[in-house]
Amino acid sequence: EVWKVQSNQVVLVQILRDKLTGSEICVAATHFKARDGALLSAIRKEEGTDLLEFLKKLSNGRPVIICGDFNAVPSEPVIQAMLGDRGLRLGSAYRELTGGDREPEYTTWKIREDGESCKTLDYVFFTRDALDVRRVLELPSPELVGNARLPSLRYPSDHLSLCCDFRLRRLPEGRHRL
Repeated sequence: EVWKVQSNQVVLVQILRDKLTGSEICVAATHFKARDGALLSAIRKEEGTDLLEFLKKLSNGRPVIICGDFNAVPSEPVIQAMLGDRGLRLGSAYRELTGGDREPEYTTWKIREDGESCKTLDYVFFTRDALDVRRVLELPSPELVGNARLPSLRYPSDHLSLCCDFRLRRLPEGRHRL
């Protein structure tokens, strides 16, 4: 629900447990409302706020990874809400490996009836004080994307795949481990 109106946006969440150590981590994947405009930007911020509150309760102190199509450029309020949340203390994996100041140049690049659109809309957020980003999948250059843009025979989706390797930091006693 956003403003008491039913939404068809989703989140899939799983608590994963290491069989050897019993350590756990909370992983979520989501897809937020698409389209440009102030109203939809406000709806995405509400979706993000709801997601953060839900995950704070569900994760119960476990480290969190949230990935998905947020349909929001880095300057939108929902992205600022994700990065500014004091409860989950999230960082952006791709931003982290560029010195903490910028996202990838693009995660989608498509040609539609109304023109060409090259934007960053997809993110991988993680609990900064519990996880370290070891590496991320490098995104293809404009030459590799090609003139047809996305999707294409080489890249079958209109969004590029984001993939990250994380390492769990040693946590104080009583905190969940992975």
